[in-house]
Amino acid sequence: MTAHNTAQSGTRRGPRTQGRSDNSRHQMEGEIRNIAGKRKVRFRDITLSPDEVKVNVSISKYNPRILTSVNDRHVFQLSENIKRNGQLMPVWAYMSEGKYLILDGSRRKRATTDANLPLNIKLIEGDFTEKDLRRIAHALAMSEGMSFIELAAIWYKEIEDLKAEGKFESISEYCKERKLSKGVVSEALRAHVLPESLKNAFPRITTVGRARFVELFKVADLMQKAIDNGEIYKVRKFEDNLLTEIDIEEITYELESKEREKCRADYQKRLIKAQRAENALAKQENREPIAVDVEHRAPEVNDNVVNTEVMRLIHHFLVKNDLVPHKKASNDAVSTIVDSSEPRATSTKIKGGVRVDLVNLGKQKEKFAVEVNEAIVNANTKGRLTYAQVDEAASKLKELDSSEAQMLMSIINSLATKKSSKNPPDNVSELQLEQAS
Repeated sequence: MTAHNTAQSGTRRGPRTQGRSDNSRHQMEGEIRNIAGKRKVRFRDITLSPDEVKVNVSISKYNPRILTSVNDRHVFQLSENIKRNGQLMPVWAYMSEGKYLILDGSRRKRATTDANLPLNIKLIEGDFTEKDLRRIAHALAMSEGMSFIELAAIWYKEIEDLKAEGKFESISEYCKERKLSKGVVSEALRAHVLPESLKNAFPRITTVGRARFVELFKVADLMQKAIDNGEIYKVRKFEDNLLTEIDIEEITYELESKEREKCRADYQKRLIKAQRAENALAKQENREPIAVDVEHRAPEVNDNVVNTEVMRLIHHFLVKNDLVPHKKASNDAVSTIVDSSEPRATSTKIKGGVRVDLVNLGKQKEKFAVEVNEAIVNANTKGRLTYAQVDEAASKLKELDSSEAQMLMSIINSLATKKSSKNPPDNVSELQLEQAS
């Protein structure tokens, strides 16, 4: 296939399209020229009316975005943004058989169509082979920072096409030619073929990073192991739990509620500190203190926080459906920790003690978390240190290094056994003060 430079329709635009910086656009144009080699390449900025777009514009089969789902809500938001600010980034397209075929910008095309607005196009004119067009589309996609799963779809499709054409040699050769990491590509290919039940558990799979996909590989292995052992009913029940019991709206609401509480507590804490500072200053200046105020911080729940909670529920349902082995409590607290080679349970109860979250803790911190749990379990239940306080303090292990975690564990152990009325320290600085005293 060739991309003919016969484009005549459309109107030339005056100002250069904004969006990518001039340097970035020039760099992209230079990369496309390198792909073309000695063949001539020309770039033209044109604008097509909504009617022309409907008739003359399509999405190229090499456009990687057609391989991924398009979120309607995000297209609507993009459409509203274009209405307010104009189309800041052009779509990149070439012409073939009288049609403009989009290599990059399918969402912008849909957003402008929904808004009944003109479409700005960066037209690439030249004599390109199918391999050239595939490489150009890949370069454009990479320049916009695609997600891990979107890249997975691109690489998977390219490899399948090469296999169909009898041109695929090996993953190593494929990666070498494109200067890609073999490890990353191998993981991406596996991510692409993960069970849909796992990918659909997340509100937006494009926000899931490579590290979390590695966790999902372990989950998929457990599912396959159960199937191989003739326990497919466990897998079906597990998948049913993912489908019916993971409510993203409820998860988001609960996370936002917790964030609001944290923001309120943080506000009160900063307000008291600021007022004390003002009182001290007023006393020093021999005047009446004034009432101070501090900034209210808005609660924020991002995709990563939601994805972490979804992953926690996935681990929970693994345990619930016997897809991971249960480990009974023993006198040795450390032996109750889930082996690192298996997905961790969402929480562990030791001797009926306080829940201690073991998700995403290092191996050494897991040991501290278990010891914190035992400290409160073995303490007199009439002590002033509550389960909730210990649970909250234990969760802080995630934010500390090993030495700080060990200090925190020692402090909580001391507070619990002495039936102290002190609260666990709120941060590392207070923790160090407590230790010094």
